[in-house]
Amino acid sequence: MKVRDAFAKEDTSLAGLYEGQPTRTTTRPTGLACMTSVCPRGDYLGVITIEDLNDVNLSPLPGLVVTILTYWGLSASLYTRLIQHPS
Repeated sequence: MKVRDAFAKEDTSLAGLYEGQPTRTTTRPTGLACMTSVCPRGDYLGVITIEDLNDVNLSPLPGLVVTILTYWGLSASLYTRLIQHPS
């Protein structure tokens, strides 16, 4: 409900939630539509191991996912911290 409330308050809409309909917008996104967008079937994190060395690749988050995370009160750094190495 947090996302819906924010959209109602800001009188805005969100595009890209519906697979195969990238321009379809909604002013009342459902929780399922948001979760499906945040947790897509695509791979964002890749790890390659050669002997004892690991190389981690993290693809950028799509803008739609960043927008939804922001409305949930979460930071995209939750995602980017996946590959941060301790100093």
